Amino acid sequence: MTLSTLFYSLDLTREDFRTSSTPNGKSRPDSLFIRGVNNMNTQEILNCFEEFQPIGIEWICDSSCNVFWHDTLTPLRLLSTMSTPGPCMSSRSPVK
Repeated sequence: MTLSTLFYSLDLTREDFRTSSTPNGKSRPDSLFIRGVNNMNTQEILNCFEEFQPIGIEWICDSSCNVFWHDTLTPLRLLSTMSTPGPCMSSRSPVK
C-alpha cells in the first residue's frame, strides 16, 4: 500500500501530518489510538510494535491507549505495512 492510498482511505492529506493542530482541535500524528488492549500491559503493547520502535504509551482507559513515536512517518509506515485500506471515510453515509 502506498501512502497516497493510506491517506485516501483515511480521508487525510499529507498536510494533516505536518501540523499538530487542526480546525477541529488537536491531532497527534506521532501516535496511533489502539483499542482492545483489555488484557494487555504496557510492555506487551510495546512488544507488539517493537519493529517500529515506539517510545511510549498513554493509557486512556483499561481497554484503549495511544502509542507514540519520535516522528510522524513511523505511524504511517506501520499503518501502510500492517493494515488494509477500507472505503474512503468521506464516502460513508452518516449513521441514523
